[in-house]
Amino acid sequence: MKRILSLAVTALLLLSLLGAAAFAYDPVKYDIPKAVTPPVVDGAAGDGEWDNALAVEMMPLADLNYVADANNALGEGSVFRFMWDESNLYFLISVADKSVPDSAPPYGDALNSGDGVQFGVFGPTGGEAGVGETHLFFTVHPKTDNGSPDIYEHFNIVDQIANETHGAKIASTFQNDSAYTVEGYIPWSVFATIYKNGFTDEIKGVSGQQLRISCVVMEMNGGEQSLITKGGWFDFDETDTYTLTDAPAGFVPAPETEAPVEEAPAPVAEEAPAAAAAPAAATPAAQTGDTAAIIVLLASAAAVIGAAVIKKRR
Repeated sequence: MKRILSLAVTALLLLSLLGAAAFAYDPVKYDIPKAVTPPVVDGAAGDGEWDNALAVEMMPLADLNYVADANNALGEGSVFRFMWDESNLYFLISVADKSVPDSAPPYGDALNSGDGVQFGVFGPTGGEAGVGETHLFFTVHPKTDNGSPDIYEHFNIVDQIANETHGAKIASTFQNDSAYTVEGYIPWSVFATIYKNGFTDEIKGVSGQQLRISCVVMEMNGGEQSLITKGGWFDFDETDTYTLTDAPAGFVPAPETEAPVEEAPAPVAEEAPAAAAAPAAATPAAQTGDTAAIIVLLASAAAVIGAAVIKKRR
């Protein structure tokens, strides 16, 4: 029943667009970098969590297709950010909404209503839009009637995916009464599920995988609903191409460094104590007795010599 209702509403929406002005769009090619560290899903861009992520800004007039009610201020300044890893496709979407809706959409009943964002996904080979075998369409609301955010897939799974069954995650914050941010991820296992429901393209979380993604902002101003999409509406050939790459993004931890090993100080050679100066050779002191004997001897010798000289003169 949900699938039938979803397709019926989509068909009515498509019919309502037949009167819209023709929109020619040249698709842009984007690269989605790989998250080094998975972001914490809390509805806010934490410090460094989304550094170097792909950022796609909804630029007014240049490449936007105003779909329902053509509110010319819709989407201006809104930014879609993407990263990926082997487990999930991550998104952080900031919407510079300037109006307040009369009511929040009912939980589990997305169907292009209320304030929120959408992204449609084609596989690389394309196919018919709005058909679950070739086109996925995710709606994200920052707040539903039960106060919680939600993620809904329209055409293939046709159900809420932020639950234990499908494992997606979503969180939101509001900057004021209207502007908001939604953050979350869709596991690649969700894309594996779609093959059971007949999806024909292969979509995996591997480097080089290509997707065609259309970014959409939904705005309810009071009771008036508007939609805007970057690129063509439900047109594979006018949908931007996104390629998963290995370029790093997100919070990159500082490399761990080993604590420097403190080297033991080299032993300091002990200086040999200075050799004591050799004592000067001592001159033996003359003994008192020896000196006296020498004097007596010299005196005797002098006396003898003197006596001999006198004798000779006589």
